[in-house]
Amino acid sequence: MSFSTESAKDDFKSAFLKSEKAFSLSLCLIMFLIYSENFIIAPLISEISASLSMSLQLSANLVTVYTLSVGFGALLYGPISDSIGRYKSICISLAGFAVCTFFCGAAWDATSMYIFRILCGLFAGILTSNTFAYVGDYYISKNNLQSIPVAMGKVMSGMFDPYREYRTP
Repeated sequence: MSFSTESAKDDFKSAFLKSEKAFSLSLCLIMFLIYSENFIIAPLISEISASLSMSLQLSANLVTVYTLSVGFGALLYGPISDSIGRYKSICISLAGFAVCTFFCGAAWDATSMYIFRILCGLFAGILTSNTFAYVGDYYISKNNLQSIPVAMGKVMSGMFDPYREYRTP
């Protein structure tokens, strides 16, 4: 009996995707990492500025650069996902995101920090779009669409929460 790495990868992929808890937990963790990458840098701006000898204004733009890169990365999602598939696209962009995040921590000057933040944002945009599309495909194939309105209701209530008073349910 011969053993092929391609069949082993397919077996792992199918076993992983059959485990709904592992699948959902891993996608939630991915999204948590992407969004925390954006917000974690804000309190560190003054420290980054001092460490890399940047002006405070220049280091404050690191948040904006990442956010804009996520938007551009989301636009790249379609062609990449169509050419190599969603699962491979998620794996590749997750690896790229992890590597770029590591290099953001190892940046040696302002230019390298900006380059790694831009690349990190591009990978995050591709990853975010693929994750949302993959979740849609997964739940549609499982005919488990009841959870989508509940999730959207929670998102919408969070968006309108600042406009409510404490007496409004």
